[in-house]
Amino acid sequence: MTTTIPTARPMLFSGPDVRALLIGRKTQARRAVKNATGAFWDHAAYSPVVAGGAIQGWRDPEGRLFGWGTPCPACPHGVPGDRLWVREKWHTCPHCPDGFVAYGAGGFRQVAPGVAASNHTCALPLSRKCAAHGWKPSIHMPRWASRITLEIVDVRVERLKSITQEDAKAEGLAFVDDGCSEWGVPGIAGTWSDVPRESFSALCESIYGPDSWGRNPWVWVIAFKKVTP
Repeated sequence: MTTTIPTARPMLFSGPDVRALLIGRKTQARRAVKNATGAFWDHAAYSPVVAGGAIQGWRDPEGRLFGWGTPCPACPHGVPGDRLWVREKWHTCPHCPDGFVAYGAGGFRQVAPGVAASNHTCALPLSRKCAAHGWKPSIHMPRWASRITLEIVDVRVERLKSITQEDAKAEGLAFVDDGCSEWGVPGIAGTWSDVPRESFSALCESIYGPDSWGRNPWVWVIAFKKVTP
């Protein structure tokens, strides 16, 4: 019996996103659609029709089919069943035994055999070590250094402002009940709100600029679950 290996693509995540992924708090990601022009983009949202491992068309919320048999937008991040491997800020540890990688979001991982993780000790604190040697940006992370693999369970395309309260939470928001019950992103000031959508909009503006939410761009919505690499 032949086993089909899922298609795997890289995706960049920030430090707060990675920490949310590690504990299972982040189960969705939104990425901008490029060149969203033409009649196809006149509607509010679309869900894909997948056949043969590829998107063959899209349905709008009323169930109408678009793009079947003609060129139609294909999500560059994959379809349900495909996998994403996470690129994050990283560093090969110069003060530890060979085969370990340090991560900017925190933690170490053994990536080569022959070194016991329980014996892993660092001669310098992580902050001092990386201040001296510099972090490697996430875009330069190779597949072997990645510690998180995600399986796509759903993909759709919609306007950024179409995000629901529940989907905003699934973007990795933390909840703090310290008397005011707020949602936000630890370490990013200004993202805390008692309304998840407002917290998410503040997060977008902190990353992409003050007009990013107001532009209301089309985005790919990728839902996923964490799997063993």
